[in-house]
Amino acid sequence: HLSPCFPLQSEKLTRREVEAKFCNLSLSTNSLQTLYKYIEQKGELRELNPLISNLTKQKTAVSQLTKQGVKDLEEVTELLKKLGVKLQVVINPGLVYKVQHHRGVIFQFVAFIRRKRRNVPDIVAAGGRYDHLISEFRGPESSAPTLSAVGASLALDKVCTALTNMEEPLLVSSCDVLVVPVGQTSMVRAINVIQKLWSAGVSANIVYDASQSQETVQEHCRQAGIACIALVSDKEGNYIKVKSFEKDRQSEKRIPETDLVDHIIQKCRTKLNDERSTRENSESGLLQNPKGSLLVTSGRVSA
Repeated sequence: HLSPCFPLQSEKLTRREVEAKFCNLSLSTNSLQTLYKYIEQKGELRELNPLISNLTKQKTAVSQLTKQGVKDLEEVTELLKKLGVKLQVVINPGLVYKVQHHRGVIFQFVAFIRRKRRNVPDIVAAGGRYDHLISEFRGPESSAPTLSAVGASLALDKVCTALTNMEEPLLVSSCDVLVVPVGQTSMVRAINVIQKLWSAGVSANIVYDASQSQETVQEHCRQAGIACIALVSDKEGNYIKVKSFEKDRQSEKRIPETDLVDHIIQKCRTKLNDERSTRENSESGLLQNPKGSLLVTSGRVSA
């Protein structure tokens, strides 16, 4: 039912031109006005609730779909708040993006990019949920558990252009800590933990799929070079279990949640000092060799 809205979103058409396209679908004037009433509105979810409530009050299939849509949007916006996202979140009922692929929540990331001495809004990423595609590709006879999936397309050319025009260079660092919620009920607490780490300047990420085994998570950390795992479990009370990886060694320690940030920062400092010492020793050995000296010089330039 959303596909008729596609011309309004994908083409730069005037309202009269869009109305002409809708007339080809034999829509009445009243239906057209009702449609515009919904797809022209944008704002925060609470601002749109009076408009949306007109649909949820009806005893129709549309009402059930609308209620599910509102529930999904409420969950997404609530998670964004818990994650400390300060960016403006705009709900756009008329947004349509690849409806043949996505169902449920779809999204766009809009950034103000400097062009011709002006900051103009531009879409740098877009995506949505495509759970149903997984089921379709599996076939009706598959007995595997239902999987959820989210995908996004990035406009890398636009992102690179925006970064090039930044007044200050962007500092990129690898993830030092992976926060892992153990069990579904630990997610909110894990989000609070990662917020504290971020606030302290610690590069951290979180595992969103609480059903992953610890072995799978640890293997990912080894491959990605992540030095620490913080396991957040309600069974541990006010403690966090921290696993550290150093070359071929692995250590584990229970840390009070109030001391976790300081413990992680100390771990990061130790790792940084070790890496600096290793690099200096390596460079010292190379500088004794003229060919090695050339390699060191080029390495510094690359860094």
